[in-house]
Amino acid sequence: MDTACSSSPTALHLAIESLRKGRCRAALVGEVNLYSHPTQAQKKATHLSGFF
Repeated sequence: MDTACSSSPTALHLAIESLRKGRCRAALVGEVNLYSHPTQAQKKATHLSGFF
């Protein structure tokens, strides 16, 4: 599922709903953030450096 601009909780909600309704027996939810512009990637890396 591609949720475009919405967040991964949308995909998680849909997965849980499908599990509860018996539409599937297992679900996998993941998230990918892509920073294609070098300046934006550098800003994110600088911001996250304080967490490690």
